[in-house]
Amino acid sequence: TLCLNHTLIWNPSKDPASPNLAFKPGALALLQALTTHFDLYLIATVESPVHQAHLTDLLRDPTSATDPRIPIDSRKLLFCQSSPGKSHIVRHIDPQIHID
Repeated sequence: TLCLNHTLIWNPSKDPASPNLAFKPGALALLQALTTHFDLYLIATVESPVHQAHLTDLLRDPTSATDPRIPIDSRKLLFCQSSPGKSHIVRHIDPQIHID
């Protein structure tokens, strides 16, 4: 499992109420390498349905994670609203490795 927040994605907006999510430099190459070799679940902590929609849109952009070269199963993109929620997801999936 891999937590997207602060590892691959960041919010360059100065206004946290208006998320403007973007991939960090090199994130897409890393994501491509990981999805090529591992069964990867992506976990994102979101604050609202709007935040979740922004993140989903970013991952659906043809120049991002849903590019045919970077196969991401939408069923393996998981959302939660808190750190305890994220911990619960990780325990439930029981991965060999979790990157937070």
